[in-house]
Amino acid sequence: MKVFMAMFAGPDYGVTNTKIGPWYESFIRAFEAAGHQVAYTAHRQCNFVDWPDVIQEDVVVGLKEFNPDICIIFNFAFWDLSEIVDCPILIYASDSYLYWPNLSKIKAHPDRYFFCVSEDSVEYLRKIGVKDYQIGECHPFSMITPEEKEKKSNIVYIASKFMNYSNRLTHTEVNSFLSTNPTDEERNEFRLAIRYFKKHPYSEVHDLIRQNIIRSEKVINHFFPAALRMELSDENRIGILAEVADLGLDLYGSGNWATDYYYQTELMLCYSNQIVKSFKENMDAYNSSKIGICIGHIQAVNGFPWRVLDILNSSACLVSDYHKDYDKCFPKDLFPVFNNKYEARELCKKVLADESWRKHMVLRCNEYVQTHFSFRKILDEISELTGVDL
Repeated sequence: MKVFMAMFAGPDYGVTNTKIGPWYESFIRAFEAAGHQVAYTAHRQCNFVDWPDVIQEDVVVGLKEFNPDICIIFNFAFWDLSEIVDCPILIYASDSYLYWPNLSKIKAHPDRYFFCVSEDSVEYLRKIGVKDYQIGECHPFSMITPEEKEKKSNIVYIASKFMNYSNRLTHTEVNSFLSTNPTDEERNEFRLAIRYFKKHPYSEVHDLIRQNIIRSEKVINHFFPAALRMELSDENRIGILAEVADLGLDLYGSGNWATDYYYQTELMLCYSNQIVKSFKENMDAYNSSKIGICIGHIQAVNGFPWRVLDILNSSACLVSDYHKDYDKCFPKDLFPVFNNKYEARELCKKVLADESWRKHMVLRCNEYVQTHFSFRKILDEISELTGVDL
């Protein structure tokens, strides 16, 4: 089958557009290994508004020449192809719907697309007219293979720092709110709203008003959920990483880990400007570390990051924050799970202090992933969902 894919290339790591993230590379490799012909395009247009209605002519010509049997668009971050191709279009979630552009296109033609998403996005899709038969589940998988390499790191973390403050006059939504000289009552209201929002990150302002958590006009006018999700995810990620930085952390990812100042000098000095973005670079980094730590976005309440399966299938031991889908995907004691930064530190120290236990967990995780998470399961799910025989 001919498969067309489109994806966001990821943050600018100082490399060209053609260097996509390791999970996308794995996805393409897996389709090709199954005997399918894949054409893909990667871009750096990262925004949450609709793409233009007019599609670039070279894209239209290329698609008509390729004549795909299915189009897979990650996060719907591409032009709407519904009138360009006749084949099924699958929107494959790499994030919550909160970070998808083109939601108006779905609302206008909800019957034209199929979706592979986590549970967090299902109810929203139903609300905008998508039927249950169009919705499938995102099954995790990994193409990484475990290798016993020299352990260069005690702990490795590979991810973006969400916020970039270099060109902002006020650093955060909280800074902006405080610049208005709020009263003590307004500050406390904002504080309580933040606490609620951390536990219910899909909430919008009207939800907090309905819950009687926000009453002040000043708080209403300065509470922006889209920005706060990014900022609070950043805050959580930085807090956990700072807690384990002195245990031998190597940090890879977007350059703003080094260019922003976030008052965590020890953590900043863990950052390496070595580029770790390709499939092989990602695999080598995990196989060269004793622990691979995972910290999701605050809105990843149910689903868990793709890197979880990559770490589980490497020779690093996964230490992760909690996600509800762990309960249905893994045995309870397969790998260490933390609920806050202090637990993260203690678990990392415990794993590093007992190499025999660490290796035992790694072996169990490798065996579990290889037994329960094959890419064939993803192909079968997509085939059943879309009617395309993969």
